[in-house]
Amino acid sequence: MPLNLPPKSLDALKALFEHAKTDAKDLRLGRRSLDILEAMIATPQDVTLQTISEISKNHDVSPSTLSRLARKLGFSGFKDFQNIFREEIAEASQFYSSKAVGLLNRHLQANSNAEDQAISDLPQRELGNMVDTIREINSKEIETTAKALIQARKVHIVGLRGCYSAAHFFGYYLSFLRDDVITLGGAGSTIAEDLCAVSKDDVFITIAFHPETKKTVDSCRIASKVGAKIITISNRETSPIRAFGHHNFTAHSQGPFYFNPMASLFVIIETLIAETARIKGKDTIELLKKREKVFEELGIEFT
Repeated sequence: MPLNLPPKSLDALKALFEHAKTDAKDLRLGRRSLDILEAMIATPQDVTLQTISEISKNHDVSPSTLSRLARKLGFSGFKDFQNIFREEIAEASQFYSSKAVGLLNRHLQANSNAEDQAISDLPQRELGNMVDTIREINSKEIETTAKALIQARKVHIVGLRGCYSAAHFFGYYLSFLRDDVITLGGAGSTIAEDLCAVSKDDVFITIAFHPETKKTVDSCRIASKVGAKIITISNRETSPIRAFGHHNFTAHSQGPFYFNPMASLFVIIETLIAETARIKGKDTIELLKKREKVFEELGIEFT
């Protein structure tokens, strides 16, 4: 299949990068060019704010090297290439409002006889998301990931902003089954301090939906550098966090909501926790009884 050059979006550029990594004959990029392209894709905000001279200095190459890279990718020059990143950032900055516009338009288009259908649109789409997600779940991948969660020295979980609730859910219930489960970026936004504790014997779970925050991607990169095993859960195959993942899961999230619908995300999390409990077997019962005893002594309700 012929390449569509130049790519028209950052997602298309990411797909092109993955294609080039396979030593494709129709797009030959040197190792240095691939490294630069990967770094730029992971930090689109920086690319939009810096000049070609600043970017080339950061990567210890000449501006002409970046210009040649842009032309190899089908762009007329570096500024044309840079616009891909600027359009992505502009789209992300209006993410919530643009989602809300679509939601309101659907309701405005619905006549009085279709009111019930409009109201049920979101749950119907969520059901579809869960079905699509479940179809793609690989039982062997779930089992391998659950074993990694059991064997790790510590498990660190990061999910910022809209994904923090999912990270907290994952961390809270996984802590019923093992010690040393840490949810990053809690009160006081201590994510930098939290990252200092990550080591090569740990598992690092990253949860991020589009548009991914720079801090989330950077956290994933830092954990990868120290050798931690990376598990990612995202809502698109071109998510920048997946480049670091040893195990990648996709939670489908189409639907009329002003953020990404998240039901399928919790399906993946619950499946991983349930498989972890299954593998631990009788130990799971003892761990849960231990937690229940403490709850009872403190008068904590079971929820």
